[in-house]
Amino acid sequence: MQVCQVGNLAYELHLSKDLPIHPVFYVSLLLPHKHSSLLGQHSPEPAPIEVEGEEEYEVERVLESRCYGQERELQYLVWWKGWGPEYDRWESTETLTHAPQ
Repeated sequence: MQVCQVGNLAYELHLSKDLPIHPVFYVSLLLPHKHSSLLGQHSPEPAPIEVEGEEEYEVERVLESRCYGQERELQYLVWWKGWGPEYDRWESTETLTHAPQ
């Protein structure tokens, strides 16, 4: 399926013409696709690690950075350890609180 971004908060999905729905969706309604080699099954999600009593996930690599929004908030595109590229996500500096010692 092809997807095109049509603005900051919406995507157009190229759906079959026989589906009676509008093809543009607000970004909060969309979820990333989880690829599986077995039909109907998904790979298990990596387990979180516990840091100071909180469940957290480990960063494999920071792929990119940007200043976003009217406040020009610094964000990082994060590749999470053990997760596929479909889970890469822009995170603010507040959510990336723990660094390796």
